[in-house]
Formats: sequence, structure tokens, C-alpha cells
Amino acid sequence: MRRKRSLNSYSHHAPRLNWFEQYFKYKDTFNVNHSLGSSMLKYFIKFLKDACLLDKKGFTNLAKIVDKIKLRNPNSWAIILSNLCYSPQIKWYIKNIHINESYLRKEILSMLTNAGASAKGITDIWMSLVRILNLPFGEVGLGYVTKEKNRSLSLTRTAWQNPDPIVILYSLYKFAEYCGDYYQFTLTRLLKYDIDSAGISPTEIYGIDRTQMEKILLGLSINYPDYISVSFTHDLDNISLHGDKSSENVLNLF
Repeated sequence: MRRKRSLNSYSHHAPRLNWFEQYFKYKDTFNVNHSLGSSMLKYFIKFLKDACLLDKKGFTNLAKIVDKIKLRNPNSWAIILSNLCYSPQIKWYIKNIHINESYLRKEILSMLTNAGASAKGITDIWMSLVRILNLPFGEVGLGYVTKEKNRSLSLTRTAWQNPDPIVILYSLYKFAEYCGDYYQFTLTRLLKYDIDSAGISPTEIYGIDRTQMEKILLGLSINYPDYISVSFTHDLDNISLHGDKSSENVLNLF
């Protein structure tokens, strides 16, 4: 049995943008060229692995796609989030912080305490979330930090305003794979967030409502019929992903 990971995944060393810039500059030689301290490096490597940007072989296929479409592209951060959302800290945030709602620091700390985080851990997690939201992840579903005189006062989660259909297709396949190859489901199922599920719906990750998701799904079924088919007729909303494809295959569409 795998050991349950702590919500305090990254201590107070959540990554900064220039760490990513160094990683994508040096790629497989990052370990010998970076400027990070030892603790920073330790937790950044953990973050990169959670984001599927680094594995035992080094610079992953996903990292190559991000490098191709460039780090400044919001789609890069959105597709990274498709993987990062399965890490304990970001999963907790997505599952507990609602779209278009603001949470004061004391509210977040109280929620973390109730979730079982230690007294030291809740402060680390707060600092970590503030740093992560200051990255471009904020634009693609995580939101923003409200500050006053350099003090972080609250977090507000906001939706990704212009979701890229291929990113959504990738996250749908990740959802299906985490659910045990659950390739046929409904939009209604994707919008039910209280179900105990290993997979996380892209509508929940990015804050996409039913109407917007229907349009995205219909467009995907027209443009990528080898990957997905959908039907929204006679009060039925069926989504079928093709079992001979995978999230790795979707990366080839970028």
C-alpha cells in the first residue's frame, strides 16, 4: 500500500517562475546548472515529478510539449495543472476552494487544520499556495492572491476564461485513466464534485460550467473524432473516449 502523502507537500519552498525558466533552459542538465539551494531543489524536484515534468528518465514527454508551446503560453500551465491537480496540496485546494469565492487567510488555516494539517504545516501550506497562485496557474483555474503592504490577505479562485479544447481533451483522458479506464461517462457525472473519485473532472479543475463544456465537447467530437464522441440529445449527455487512445496520445495533438 502506498503511504498517504501529507498536504504539506512542498514545505515553504513552492516554486518560483525563474526556477521553471532554469529547468526548461537546462533540461536534463538542470541538476548541475541550477542556482537553487539544496532545500529549494529538493522540493522543486518533488513539484516537477507531481506535475509530470520530470521522471526517472529525466525531461518527460510532457515537458517537451511545454517546451514546444513555450512556458509563457497559458496552455502550458493548464496542461501542467492537469497532472498537478492529483498531488495532495493542489487537489485539496481544487476540492475545497470554490470558484468565484474569496477566503481570508484565517479561513484557509482553519480549513487546513480541520483537514488534519499540523500547526507548522498550515503556515507552510498557506505560503506554498500563495506562491503557486502567483505563478501563471492563477490564470487557468487557481485564481489570485489579494495583498496589502506585501501581506497576503486572501485567496480568490477564478475560472480559466478561455479553455483550450486540446488541454480539456488531455484532462478528460487523465480523468478516465485515474478512474480505472472509465472511458464512457456523462457531462452530468463530470459536474458532480461530491462523488468519491480518483479522477478529477476538468470542469472542476478549470471552473468550466455546463454550457461552456458542452460547446468544448461538441467541438472536440467534430475536430478529433478518433479521440472522442459525444451526444447531447433527448435529455441524454453521453461522452465516449476511445479506449485505443491515451493521454500520452493527446500530447501529439499539440
